[in-house]
Amino acid sequence: MYSWYTGKDIDFIGKQEKLTSDLISVLEKIGIKFDKNIILNEESTKVSKKRGLKADREVVREFHRVEYPTLVRYDYEVPDYIK
Repeated sequence: MYSWYTGKDIDFIGKQEKLTSDLISVLEKIGIKFDKNIILNEESTKVSKKRGLKADREVVREFHRVEYPTLVRYDYEVPDYIK
């Protein structure tokens, strides 16, 4: 689904799950000088606590099946049962 919104020429997708390291990667990639320690030492704000959301097993399996190309393209973990 997300591939509909991003063209094939996209070479980097920053992920919310690793925002700090992705920001550092982008700044380094485009050659901006910055102090890496300022970013690494910045305190996180407005971070929700992880909740153990429960989803129907079949819904999760169908999501993985349908979104498999997206999961692979953007380097997300793909469950063994879908590979």
